Amino acid sequence: MAIADVHFAPSAEPLRAFIPAYWDVTVEGDGCVEDLLRPEWTNIRVIRSGQWSFGPSLAHLEPLESDTVVHGVATKVQWVRGTAGSVFCIPVYPMGWQRLLGAAASKYANAVRPLTDILGAAGEELTRRVQKAETLEGRAAVADSFFLERLKNSRRTDASKIIAAISLAIADPECRTVAELADRCGLTQATLARMTRTHFGFSPKRLMRRERFLRMLHSMQGMSVGEWPNFLDPQYTDQSHMIRDFQHFIGMAPTRYFSMERPLLTAVFRALSQLIADGQSGDLTIQDGRHTLAFRPDTS
Repeated sequence: MAIADVHFAPSAEPLRAFIPAYWDVTVEGDGCVEDLLRPEWTNIRVIRSGQWSFGPSLAHLEPLESDTVVHGVATKVQWVRGTAGSVFCIPVYPMGWQRLLGAAASKYANAVRPLTDILGAAGEELTRRVQKAETLEGRAAVADSFFLERLKNSRRTDASKIIAAISLAIADPECRTVAELADRCGLTQATLARMTRTHFGFSPKRLMRRERFLRMLHSMQGMSVGEWPNFLDPQYTDQSHMIRDFQHFIGMAPTRYFSMERPLLTAVFRALSQLIADGQSGDLTIQDGRHTLAFRPDTS
């Protein structure tokens, strides 16, 4: 029987606004693990060993053709299947597209691409160094060195302040419309649309719908069906409204989703909970039932 485990390592302090942490996903034992990845921000995954496949459903999984891939910011779930082996994960916040990757997030939204598509030979060098490192701490140090150098060679612009303002506003349930989002950020709606597509991957309306759903999803985690109406996000008119969004983003009803075995997600929550209990969580926090990574502005 295959068993999944997850271990976290902190990123360097100057990188926290862009890469909040690193983690290893390890699978041991015979067979494979299968799980679905919820819509998330960008994640760079360095395959160290094992066979890993991703796709929109279990019937449409495709083996990765590159040792290091970029999973762009997503509005749809991705299924994953992995055999005995490990993957080193580098999550990238929207701020990181500007300062660390130098690319438009919209070009890679809901897509899986080789890291070399963005970073070229530098992506190959990162892969070689990460795969050579024998410990999680060593891999984190390699990634820190690589991305600190890229950070040093970029500069903070007014876009950093705008990205921070958008990030905070879309997380607020009281920010309900695109017009209000634009007003909070001091932007015209046209400029807002350009900024969200470039740095967040989607139009403002789609981005806000995604964030509303993710707030709801994390609030529902661990609750009984009878409790759901008491925890509806303020932006949902009723439970049927929420269920329609669940079908749109996850592709199934919430009752089915929450009844599934989730080996990878369970391993993530177990590792985070232990770190928090041990007082070693750093920027890893739990807010309103959601295991999350605390937002930091770009001050580098």
